[in-house]
Amino acid sequence: MSFIDALIDKGIKVYNVASIPKTSIEIEDFDELCRILSDFKIDHVYLVKRYIDLDSMLITDEQIDSLGLSKDEVDLLSDEINAYNSLCQKVDYSIPIVGELVFTIPDEKLGFYYTDFANDSFVENELFSSPIDAIKNIIESHDGWIEEIKSHRLSQIESEKAFLKHALIEEDEFKYCKNKSARYIFLMRMLDEKYGIQCPKLVSRFKKGPNGKDEAQAFVDCLWEEYKNSGFKTIY
Repeated sequence: MSFIDALIDKGIKVYNVASIPKTSIEIEDFDELCRILSDFKIDHVYLVKRYIDLDSMLITDEQIDSLGLSKDEVDLLSDEINAYNSLCQKVDYSIPIVGELVFTIPDEKLGFYYTDFANDSFVENELFSSPIDAIKNIIESHDGWIEEIKSHRLSQIESEKAFLKHALIEEDEFKYCKNKSARYIFLMRMLDEKYGIQCPKLVSRFKKGPNGKDEAQAFVDCLWEEYKNSGFKTIY
């Protein structure tokens, strides 16, 4: 028997309402609720049903991006993310998640009682309260693989940086890039025209990373200073 059925069985009328005021005395125990209703001879209560919808449960690209996952990490997790979203679509969203009962006691204060509705489809599909929690759980289940991917990616980036440093110094034009703007333009042009194929991770990092332009500028400025201090001799 649900708590609503139990109230009706005790002769309490239940009315569905859309919203309730935010001043309250909160009652946590159902037996205590029934005792108060009986003692004050309250024969009706108001019920607010709270629902969620499918869109608020799905894992989206924006949420994945907010966690700073690389393409390799997303590829690793994509099957489980898609599977989780498929489970979300099996839930019956016509069943409320929580209910709020409100009633008036004789001194004109409002009483509240909160309850969870038995939406079995949430339990059966092992869904989380938010998509971010779901993503984090999926990530934790692959923690070892993700650390390995990160380590491999960093190794690739360092290898590409070493290659690019040598390649840029071999370009006669580089020594004449005496200001930041000229160096940045030169670097990005070289990646576009000559070295992008050998440096795919750096291209992605410099062009699409959240601090990509700053990283690219710092990289080429540091290299130019080293090159200048060497008397513009090959140092890599």
